[in-house]
Order: sequence, then C-alpha cells, then structure tokens
Amino acid sequence: MVARAPSYLKWLNSLVLIGFAWLAILIELTPLNEEAKTMLAPDLLFCVAAFLVLRRPSATPAFLIVIFGLARDLLGGGPVGLGALALVAAIECLRALGEFLSRRNVFFEFGAVAVFSLLLIVLQTLGLLITFSHTPPLDQLASRVFGTILAYLLIYVFFRWVLRVRGEFAADNRLPRKAA
Repeated sequence: MVARAPSYLKWLNSLVLIGFAWLAILIELTPLNEEAKTMLAPDLLFCVAAFLVLRRPSATPAFLIVIFGLARDLLGGGPVGLGALALVAAIECLRALGEFLSRRNVFFEFGAVAVFSLLLIVLQTLGLLITFSHTPPLDQLASRVFGTILAYLLIYVFFRWVLRVRGEFAADNRLPRKAA
C-alpha cells in the first residue's frame, strides 16, 4: 500500500501554483515596446496551470484557476470572466485526461496542450462574437496559439528538468515488489 503525502505538502504544492501563476500574469501583462503592444502575448497562465494540473492535480484546485483567470481578466482589461471561464474549461478537460496522458509519451501531452490551447482561443473568440465585441485578427490569434505552444515547451523544460516537478503518482506506476 502506498503512503499518502501529508496535507501540508498539498498546500506547499498549491503555493507553487500561486507563485508561478502570479509571475505568469505579470510577465504576460508587462509592456515591452510600442510594436509589442499590438501583438498578443502567449498564454503563460494556461501553460503553468496545464503543466501543474497534469503533474499535481490535487495541488491545482479549480477555484485557484478561477481566481487567477479573473485576476488576469481584471488586470488585462479584457471582458471579465470570459478568459477565466475558458481557462477553467480547458484546464478541467486536461485534468480529466491527466491519467490517460501520464501513461503516454510526452508528445501526446504536447498535442493535448496544443489542442486545448486552440480550444481556449476559440472559446474566447466565440464569446466575443456572441457579445458583439471587438475580436482580434486571426493572424494575431494564430500567433498567440503558436506562442502558447512554444511557451509550454519552455515551461515544461523549466519545471521538469530545472525544478524537477514530477507526477503525483510516479511511485504508483512501478511494478509491485514481492513480499519477502
């Protein structure tokens, strides 16, 4: 029988989400120059949340994702709640696929993140179209999806190989030992 991790460890893992989610929001909203203001930044909050929900699902509760999505909407000046709703939908779909993806190659994970990154943009654009709001041009949306996929690759490398964040149930996937 596998021993459960102490509850304080779950809260420490949640602090990792809180810290890196704020950092992702601040980096995403940082103005670079006049030319960069017209381009859409990659969705770094989605990348951090997607990586952590696939590795540590118990440390990434949905209410934290909603809070950070709303904070990004409020600070970024977008429609309040639309980005948070799309973010929660994409992250919860990834959470449902987490066990399936943990047993597959890493390319399946990158493919799933790419699909849900595209789904995130589509949901936000549909919400803007329904409310008759201004929607960004398709080339900017495509560059945001492409940038988000590249950012996920960088975040994957940073979290996995620099910080050594592994799956929550990595020990459960091993073969059981024979009793002596």
